[in-house]
Amino acid sequence: MDHFDYKPYEFFESNESLNYGIMILNFSLGSLRNLLTKELWKKAIIRGCADGGSNILKAYSDEINDKFLPDYISGDFDSINENTFEYYKSISNIDFIETSDQNATDFTKCVRVMMKKNSTITNLLVFCSLGGRFDHTASIIHSLYILNDNYPNLQIYLITDYDISFLLHSTKLNRISIQSKYNG
Repeated sequence: MDHFDYKPYEFFESNESLNYGIMILNFSLGSLRNLLTKELWKKAIIRGCADGGSNILKAYSDEINDKFLPDYISGDFDSINENTFEYYKSISNIDFIETSDQNATDFTKCVRVMMKKNSTITNLLVFCSLGGRFDHTASIIHSLYILNDNYPNLQIYLITDYDISFLLHSTKLNRISIQSKYNG
């Protein structure tokens, strides 16, 4: 049986160049405060925000007085506030990609965009919240399963205020390494 090694904290501790993208979802400010650093952001191959996640990224950038600029923002733009929209729109190298499919979550649509832009990434760090509104939590978990089926070579890590969550591969021997200064 093939095995798969999970090292979710490796991205935060490694000096190596790892193959990953970063995505910011709405309601993720706590997770950004805990684990998003400029070094982690710069080392990512691609960085995206799902609609309302752009508000959170801008708030975090303003809070720490630094600029974290995504490569793109996608969604139906019903959650991005006007000030955030105008701020990022004034920066010419940020793509705004409207994804109006109402049968998919902004998370799912944002991953689709990311994979079209760079299909070589093998890991995705998604800053999000799994607390708060149950419908948001359920939709993130549901999207995780859909994305796992659609992109079997992409390992998605959900980075929350307190945890890193991910799906295990059902056809492989799974080994998880959680030794980290960030864990417990």
